[in-house]
Amino acid sequence: MEENKINYNDEPVFYCEHCLSLLVMCDAPIDYCANCSSTEINSCTLKEYDELYKKRFGVKFFYKD
Repeated sequence: MEENKINYNDEPVFYCEHCLSLLVMCDAPIDYCANCSSTEINSCTLKEYDELYKKRFGVKFFYKD
């Protein structure tokens, strides 16, 4: 019997393009960042987010080298 495994690394994460926060509020008529109140929300995979984070802050957030 095969188990149905979910690869959460392939699931999209939503982040603020302004501050790269993952704290996105989706309960309002428009999605916004709870950190800086920006409405510039985007999505990508965890690995793609990690590369964006590294470019901005110099270290990876999830995947350590």
